[in-house]
Amino acid sequence: MQVQGFLLMINEKYCSQCDSTKLITMFSKNRTRKDGLQTICKECGKENAKKDYNNNKKYHLDKSKERNKKWEVLVKELCNRIKQRRKCYSCKEDDECCLDFHHLDPSKKEHEISRMNHYSGKQIIEEIKKCIVVCCNCHRLIHRGELSTNNIEPIILLEDETLPYSLKESE
Repeated sequence: MQVQGFLLMINEKYCSQCDSTKLITMFSKNRTRKDGLQTICKECGKENAKKDYNNNKKYHLDKSKERNKKWEVLVKELCNRIKQRRKCYSCKEDDECCLDFHHLDPSKKEHEISRMNHYSGKQIIEEIKKCIVVCCNCHRLIHRGELSTNNIEPIILLEDETLPYSLKESE
């Protein structure tokens, strides 16, 4: 294979930005290209991304904030949807603003659901599956040791009680 006067091996490719020949493993994939690879190497691509970010920092920060807010809304909607369909396992309270998630096994608790706004959908769902829904009063009684959660099954999520793994999947 010959490109701009260079003889290339089959496992090599020419980077048009840094004007050098590199192994094809140094190029990112691009399904739209005939050879399936980007025209510039990963290193040059990284430099371009860094320059773009530094030249457009406000734009990128605003987009990130916007994405984070959308994700937080999705997470909150999911938690509210789960609570709306359930009651406190003990006293049967059903007002969603009074309901909490309680981890049945504290040793398996990795995060508080309410603080997981920046985690992936998969991580949030996995954490919710370790919980039961209880009202705030019963929750305190559980932690004080006055109410037992022995032999209680964790939440089984319904088909529409899920999140995409990332915000990109929801758009």
